[in-house]
Amino acid sequence: MLLEERFRETLARGLKEFEELANKDAVSAEDAFTLATTYGFPIELTQELAEERGQAVDIDRFRLLMEDHREVSRAGGEKGEAQLVVRCAFADFGRLQKALEDRGITPISSESEFIPTAPTTLPEEHAQEVLKMVDKLEQDEDVQKVFHNLG
Repeated sequence: MLLEERFRETLARGLKEFEELANKDAVSAEDAFTLATTYGFPIELTQELAEERGQAVDIDRFRLLMEDHREVSRAGGEKGEAQLVVRCAFADFGRLQKALEDRGITPISSESEFIPTAPTTLPEEHAQEVLKMVDKLEQDEDVQKVFHNLG
């Protein structure tokens, strides 16, 4: 079978699955993730088709799911054993850690990450000022991580 034929079949299966989401108000991150990982359906196509229907796509959560998927894939490939990536709100971290320990699961590592929930559009001049400040913070050896979503 030619690569082009396989691509068309994959696209057809993805479109069929996408059509089953037509009665929903939005395409959830989980649905978009399944379309991408199981059916090879590009997220850009999901966004475009959903937009035509007036459906939103939870792209921020989709990106988190994809990052988790990549982390697990990398870890499994490098170490040869399955890895679990768990995310929670900072306030819930202590309870999560205790729950893992109660089940005999030893975390390999943990870190905090800020995920913006209310993005703001900045004028170009302000964005440049913020990027300069981010650069200064990243160069400061006392600062461990700087989170931002500017280009």
